[in-house]
Amino acid sequence: SKNRVKERLKGDSIFVRWKEVVGEELAAATRVVRCAAGVLTVEVSSAPLLNELATYRKNEILRSVQSLEEFRGIREIRFKAGSS
Repeated sequence: SKNRVKERLKGDSIFVRWKEVVGEELAAATRVVRCAAGVLTVEVSSAPLLNELATYRKNEILRSVQSLEEFRGIREIRFKAGSS
C-alpha cells in the first residue's frame, strides 16, 4: 500500500543511503558506524583510502550528504580506520 511505501521511505537512514551518496565503489570500502549530533562517523577499510577521504574528499562527500534533504543536519564527517 501507499502508506507502507511512505513509512519505508521515512525509515531510510544515512546507513541505508550511504551507497547512494558515495557510489558503489566507495561504499564497498567504507561503512557508516555512527550518526549523532550532526557528526557522521565513517569507518574506512584501508589506510591510503582513509587518508585520501579525510584529506581531499571530505568536503565533496559532506556536500553530497547534505544535498539529500533528510541529511542536511549533518555538519561534519569523521573518517576512521576500520576493518571492513
